[in-house]
This record gives sequence, structure tokens and C-alpha cells, in this order.
Amino acid sequence: MLQRLNVFLKLARVSNLPTVWSNCLVGWVLGGGEFSSWLSLCMLMLGASLAYSAGMVMNDVVDAGFDSEHRPERPLPSGEIKHSTAWGLAISLLGSGLVLLLIAGAWPIWALLLTAVIVAYNVLHKRWKGAVYIMGGCRLLLYLTAASVSGKGAWFSDMVLIWALALGVYTVGITLAARGEAEDKGTGVGAISLLAAPLLAAVWTYFLRVESEMAVMVCLVVWAGWTAYSVLILRGDEEGRVGRAVSLLIAGILLIDAVAISAAYPWLGIALVATLPAVLISQKRIAAT
Repeated sequence: MLQRLNVFLKLARVSNLPTVWSNCLVGWVLGGGEFSSWLSLCMLMLGASLAYSAGMVMNDVVDAGFDSEHRPERPLPSGEIKHSTAWGLAISLLGSGLVLLLIAGAWPIWALLLTAVIVAYNVLHKRWKGAVYIMGGCRLLLYLTAASVSGKGAWFSDMVLIWALALGVYTVGITLAARGEAEDKGTGVGAISLLAAPLLAAVWTYFLRVESEMAVMVCLVVWAGWTAYSVLILRGDEEGRVGRAVSLLIAGILLIDAVAISAAYPWLGIALVATLPAVLISQKRIAAT
């Protein structure tokens, strides 16, 4: 039983789930969600977790041939789980996640689009270089889906759209960097520049409007330092640097969410920053990529 659970945890890359939860929390808050509706928030987080896990399992199934050559320790190439079982698991998780998102109150159009882009990325990412933008669309749509749960129609507010777009662009940058993981090959300046999208979002939503507070500044400085540190690793010459840098950049999504939410709820922004070490510890036990 424990062995099967461990296989699932590795397939689903559960060490990244805190970034999914923070996306849900911030999208929900920016969309007008109130903490009195905590049950909807919990359903949202659970549904998003299942959908994310489904995408990760599906990714391993689609990449089984590639992983057998480059990452034989993954559950499918190592024979820890059958292909048919993994497919069944991915479909069950994705369907369950969609149902829970709808029960939580997400607008059907966003929940369905999120489900569709998860499938589309896994089908196309080895066949089309432009699939990196679909991956960015997954995070963008997660924000919009979360923001739609409140039912107040605030998902189209500039705060939601700007931060959703910033996260999507940042995710494209991570995905471009991750393409060099198998050969441990760094990425170009163009991809790295995309990682600065949250800085532009912070300038537009807070500093140009003179709405910044100390918590915003603290979270932004921590994020900027973390991203710079990750890029230095990515551009270095250490063995395994790409995989390590990508894992750190994924964990950095927590810091982006901290910046986005810190003006409205400073204590939540600081709390998200404080959870970063827990994510790093979990990544050491369960690979983030």
C-alpha cells in the first residue's frame, strides 16, 4: 500500500501542489472571494489539485518512451506502474477535478478550458515547440477559474487579468528552461527575460498606483532575489543545474502569489513566503520535474 502511494506521489509530483493551492487562494481573493466561503475555497483547491495531478500523470504516460532513455528512474520506465493503470488514473483524476471545480462554483467555461489545455499540452508538447504557451495557459486559466468561484464576476478585473497573465508568461519561461533538462543545457536570454513578468505586474498594479505597502516590497524583494539566484544556477556549469533551477523557479510561484496578495492581505503574503522552505524540503523527497 505504501509503495503504491509513493508511486502516485512521484507520478503526480505532489511537491508542486502548494503552488497550485497558492494560485487558487490568490485568484479567489483577487476575484472577490470571502473567507466566510471557506468550503468553496477548499473544494476549489482540491479540484485544482486533482486536475494538476492528472496532468502530471498524463505527462509521464506520454513521455514514457523519452523517459526510458533519459529518466529510467521514473515510475513508468522502472515498471512501478503499468501504462494502462496510469492512463486510467490520469483520466479519473482529471474528471474528478473538473467535477469538484464546478461544484466549488467555478464558471464552466474556465473549468472546461483548463481541463482542455491540460490535455492539449500533454498531447502536443513533444510535437510542437509552441506548446510552451499552452503550459503557460494552464496557470493563467487556473487563476481565472479560481477568480470565477466567488460568483461576483470579478474575474475580468485588471488585477486578476494582469497577475494571471504574468504567471502565464513566467510559466512559459520555466517551460522553455525545462526543455534543456535532459541534456543539462541552459536556455537563452529570451526565455529568462520572461521570468521578469511578475515584476512588470507588480509595477503596474501597485507602484504606478501608489498602492504599495511594506509587505508588497518585502515579498517582491524576496521573489526577485530568489529568481536571480535560480537564474544564476541555470546559467552556471554545475551538473544537474537545469533540473535544480527549474525546481526552484517552480517553487518561486509561491513568491509571485505572495506579491500579488500582499497588498490586500499582508499577513497572507508573508505566510506564503514562509511556506517556501517546506516546498523545498518536499522537492528533495519527491522530484518537482
